[in-house]
Amino acid sequence: MVQPILLTDEQFQALLRQVGAAHPVGNDANGHFAKCNARFDGLSDVEAFLDSISTYKDCLKISDVNALRGLPMLLDGLAATWWQGIKQTTLTWEDAVKAL
Repeated sequence: MVQPILLTDEQFQALLRQVGAAHPVGNDANGHFAKCNARFDGLSDVEAFLDSISTYKDCLKISDVNALRGLPMLLDGLAATWWQGIKQTTLTWEDAVKAL
């Protein structure tokens, strides 16, 4: 049987600090496109769109995983429909950028 471990408040706070230092929460872990104003409808200039979202991604230090997950928020109309058809086979941010 597993025995519970009892910690004082000070020990618990020290543990939380150590865990927090080992796994910092910040833009690298949580960045997203939620406030990005760039949109692509499939008809407008895709290069301008890619430049815009790449700059946004770099400035907010959005991870490739979060960028790929958030890309559909930036697609409208034909582009959104197109994405539905390729999203299952587009597994990386780089693949998504190439596909666009």
